Amino acid sequence: MKTTLLQFLFSAFVLISGIQALDAQGVDLLHYSRSITILDRLAIKSGRNLNPDFHSNLKAWTRQDAVKLAQEMLNDSTLTDGDRADILYILTDNNELAKNVDVKVSSTVEYKKVYVDDEELFYTRDRISQVDTLQEVTEYGKRKPIFKFFYRSTGNFLQVDKPNFNLRVNPIIDFRIGKDLDDTGLLFKNTRGFRLRGNIANKIGFYTSIQENQERLPTFLEEKAVQLNAVPDAGFIKNYNSRIFDTPDAYDYLTAQGYVTFPVTDFVRVQLGHGENFIGDGIRSMILSNDGADYFYLKLRTRIWLLEYQNLFAEISGRSNPFAIDRLVPKKYMAQHHLSFRPHPNVRFGIFETVVFSRNAGFELQYLNPLILYRTIEGALGSPDNVLVGTDFTINVKRKGQIYGQLVLDEFKFNELVEGNGWWANKFGIQLGAKYIDAFGIDHLDLQGEINIARPYTYSHRDSTASYTHYNQPLAHPLGANFIETIGKIRYQPIPKLTLNASVMTARYGLDSLDSNWGSNILLENTSREQNFGNTIGQGVTTQIVHARFLASYELYHNLFLEAEAAIRIQNAELNSYDNTMKYFGLGFRWNIAPRVLDY
Repeated sequence: MKTTLLQFLFSAFVLISGIQALDAQGVDLLHYSRSITILDRLAIKSGRNLNPDFHSNLKAWTRQDAVKLAQEMLNDSTLTDGDRADILYILTDNNELAKNVDVKVSSTVEYKKVYVDDEELFYTRDRISQVDTLQEVTEYGKRKPIFKFFYRSTGNFLQVDKPNFNLRVNPIIDFRIGKDLDDTGLLFKNTRGFRLRGNIANKIGFYTSIQENQERLPTFLEEKAVQLNAVPDAGFIKNYNSRIFDTPDAYDYLTAQGYVTFPVTDFVRVQLGHGENFIGDGIRSMILSNDGADYFYLKLRTRIWLLEYQNLFAEISGRSNPFAIDRLVPKKYMAQHHLSFRPHPNVRFGIFETVVFSRNAGFELQYLNPLILYRTIEGALGSPDNVLVGTDFTINVKRKGQIYGQLVLDEFKFNELVEGNGWWANKFGIQLGAKYIDAFGIDHLDLQGEINIARPYTYSHRDSTASYTHYNQPLAHPLGANFIETIGKIRYQPIPKLTLNASVMTARYGLDSLDSNWGSNILLENTSREQNFGNTIGQGVTTQIVHARFLASYELYHNLFLEAEAAIRIQNAELNSYDNTMKYFGLGFRWNIAPRVLDY
């Protein structure tokens, strides 16, 4: 019955979208990509001129949003040469959407629009004698291709533009190798794949990517992988014995994403696919993060007036052993809605509600209602499911900074909180953070800091299958619960092609020892808790974590990066068996893929 209903909804949406005359429907930007960082800066710098359609907390951002914001900022007199180079990057990376634009990339160099027979746009240099330091003209649209077919534009390996159809195809490579001074073997990651995106009839957007991965993890992640039977970002995994690096303790896994997106009306956009989602403006998210494995979802985004309303329905996996084969992985489900309101260009706040549940018969049809309070439904069903509610906000300050935050309530009883007795069911998470761009008047020196807190047993449930997890990994913060974390980041871009990143994360974390449940491992049923009262953050095996990381990235060509990385992570626990240290140095080569950050 569940499958039939979803098929019906999908068919109806396709039918409706086919009879609408609407604007182009493109695909989304990748989280952690350079484009997201650029848009983050532009949204802050735009001030009162920020388009009311732009709700920065609901990621992934669409490529239409990216181009629209970039074009709106072109004539801003406060932009630096670095900002104009950023805008040119956005337009180059989305050349199927960027039309009729004049881009001024510095005070002495202008790129002027030129049209060719099929009306594709590209740019030429004016006053060439003043740009001797530029080795190559960045173009988008037509250029002299390689072997007639490849790199017809700077940003795309293969590009097709026909009436009612466009296609962009790019390879994916992420190879990095390094050494942990406290480990005998080499650490490595070897990723190969491709991604493609396109548009049909100026209405239906599509995207897919496939990546084959082999990886040997640092010790702290290897211990977590053994404990949870899960590798970050991965679902099904296999053991891998690398003959090249002589390491029998690596992993092999395949990751794939794909979706189709289309309009229902001028105000509603539908996306059906397999991938990840992120809600928030922070480094972490206490609501919904993308640190875990991909999942199947149906997403509706409605934009009208100053509002954006997102409905997300997902099929996720219960606790299982990813190494098992020829066996159906247990299924559970998630339904979530989030309403975002922008009463002022610089102010946004939202409310959300999420329910996670499992049913032998499939999806609980009552949760398909997009405009009802899930807690009401859950109560009427006998209160068997895990419901979270909360709020988030973003405030841009004087075109230089941003303050943001999130509050998640799992369970809550006010009188118990006032008494301060540490009642176990006062379960909540808090985030508060700030960003400061062009800090101290230095162009492209950006600072960010935030604090994240989750009380013991937050995100857990009396039925472990309804925990806020997917494939044994948290759907929100990667530490699960029972922690207080501070994290700070510095990003400096002295020239457009060189980016320097430094971060420091500290956490006080309460681990669960064997045969105990102090509220850290949210996969455990909270009925097995150690005590009803006197619960405090960090209880259990109190553990201190410090993780510092430095990454230097140089862009050799568009989306082709050479990187050097150094990191140190120290974990000290009350039980010595939980202690570990990582001192890492490594090099990497990355092409058309966002960097993966595992700083926890």
